[in-house]
Amino acid sequence: MADKPVEQTAQRPMLIGDLLIARNLVSAADVDRALQAQARVGGRLGALLMRGGAISEDVLLRCLGEQLGLPVLGQDMQEPAVGELIQFTTDRGLHREWLLDQQVLVWEAEDRLWYTATDLMSVSTRESLSQKLGSHRLSPCLAPAQTISRLLGYLKPDSQGGENLQMLLEMAEEAPTVELVNNVLAQAADSNASDVHIEPEPDGFKIRLRIDGVLHARHHLPRERFNAVVSRIKLISNIDIAERRLPQGRPQKRMQQR
Repeated sequence: MADKPVEQTAQRPMLIGDLLIARNLVSAADVDRALQAQARVGGRLGALLMRGGAISEDVLLRCLGEQLGLPVLGQDMQEPAVGELIQFTTDRGLHREWLLDQQVLVWEAEDRLWYTATDLMSVSTRESLSQKLGSHRLSPCLAPAQTISRLLGYLKPDSQGGENLQMLLEMAEEAPTVELVNNVLAQAADSNASDVHIEPEPDGFKIRLRIDGVLHARHHLPRERFNAVVSRIKLISNIDIAERRLPQGRPQKRMQQR
């Protein structure tokens, strides 16, 4: 009597089409149509299912993450801050033109090097990154195409997130700016202030502290230092330095003082 064949399903990940069908996220007919298109024009099955309107990108990424055992940027892990992304690219000598051409992002978080790309399964991309970054262990993660495109936009030299942002980062790290911001925050803590106001004016900007409900002026500084001070506060608050039009951060409830 012949031995019973050993089942392989427990040892290999389920194919993405089978996984989507098993989760009732697409129909077998949807997968068949995508496979036929794949045979004609090539491409990834998931991308073809998206293109055909059978599934959304968010759902596809969750299933791919489950299939491949990878985190999804924006779902399982936080996006890299724009300043950190650009600083890492500069410090490691990565050519922005290559990153833009290959549609690749690389950053450091929690003592690991992470990367994502529009074609994350590309062997040549991973090999190129390994060569450029030496023997460092690279950890891939999935990301929505729109997120990759948006973050790559900050690496373009002619964008607000390109050379201008690099200049803001450098100003935010200058000793006079660091000392000023630290001094203001120390004054606010010592005075038990509830708010710190940074108010731009035509010829400069004011820094005022709200103490017992009343605003008290502490500094009046030249306008050319305003961007550096604001960038420093954004940097230590871990919010996007490049964003200047939309509010950022989460308002905190004030504690009632007794």
